[in-house]
Amino acid sequence: MRDPSTFTVAVDGVGSFTCRRRTMRTAIAITAEYNRLTEGAEQVPDEFAGICNFIAYLKAMVVAGPGDWDPYLADPDSEADMERLRKVYVAVKDAEGRFRAGAGADAQKPGA
Repeated sequence: MRDPSTFTVAVDGVGSFTCRRRTMRTAIAITAEYNRLTEGAEQVPDEFAGICNFIAYLKAMVVAGPGDWDPYLADPDSEADMERLRKVYVAVKDAEGRFRAGAGADAQKPGA
């Protein structure tokens, strides 16, 4: 039986990911992880804030991934590792966007 609180995303060349549907709890978890990463600093440099938002989103949204999945273990100086993270981020955001758009949002109205 499918869990209505999660969705699955297949990322070419990376693997399959089980992700949480965004709820208030998930949004809070993303913000809490961001605050943990920035240690609650009132002023965060833009580049650092961007990577913290990126990682916080992945950590809060991804429930399970391939056996070697852990964004914190990625080498920040490895273009391959960073590209892998970007691919997963984009795929999860795209899947979430399709879910949020609602089923049948693009369907034609009767008689159209």
